[in-house]
Amino acid sequence: MVDKVAKTYKCLPVLNKTVCDEFMEKVPKSVLCVLLLITVGFTGCNLTRPSLIRGITSEISKQDAEFERRVLKKFPRGTSHAQIKKELERQGFKIRETDENKALSYYETSTIACETQWYINWYFGDVNQIDITKVGNSVTCL
Repeated sequence: MVDKVAKTYKCLPVLNKTVCDEFMEKVPKSVLCVLLLITVGFTGCNLTRPSLIRGITSEISKQDAEFERRVLKKFPRGTSHAQIKKELERQGFKIRETDENKALSYYETSTIACETQWYINWYFGDVNQIDITKVGNSVTCL
């Protein structure tokens, strides 16, 4: 039985009990919930982020350049307005179009300590091809 529990919960068997069993007996469930939330908060749920920002460097000073490189590679000049709009919406970006053939898009991520807004702005002329005008992020921390 101990081996089955150990394999299921990836716990180490120790003298007829598992490390997880001992840990669970000593730590209240409310504390475990808080630890889980903190872990998820610090990782920022990286798996649910759009591919344009997933795995991007955690160094704030380098994020803009890396994000811009990814965006310009994915959407080079001449990409259709419909194509960039469809892809960004699929990735979860919010998009707002203005009367001057401009589009503003953003995606927000947050951790316990910081909130980041990732943005991509572009112009789409009469031929409906884009020209990206601004790419970057804005970070606010406690």
